[in-house]
Amino acid sequence: MSHYRGGHGVTNFHWYVNGEVATDFEPFQPSGRGGTHPDVLVPLMQSIGGFALNPDDWAYGDDSWLDLPHDQAAFALAEALTGIPITLDLLRQSTYLSIHVPIPEA
Repeated sequence: MSHYRGGHGVTNFHWYVNGEVATDFEPFQPSGRGGTHPDVLVPLMQSIGGFALNPDDWAYGDDSWLDLPHDQAAFALAEALTGIPITLDLLRQSTYLSIHVPIPEA
């Protein structure tokens, strides 16, 4: 499982089963799920709340779904899947690995 949030506003959530991406989505727009089992987490996501799972639920021009707590919902989903509480201390005390892969110019 990984939950990525970049400084540039991009977020991704990936759930792996047996080395394959079972479900992946952007917490901000989870209706565009992918993976081998894109809908398997939907019941859990519904019970957690905070995900705009069906944009058709909002009337045209109603942007209130933008105010949903997408990041908090993704962390709650990570907790539910791993059984590990995501606390501020855990985030502060963890070791992170970051890499930069240069993209060759065409």
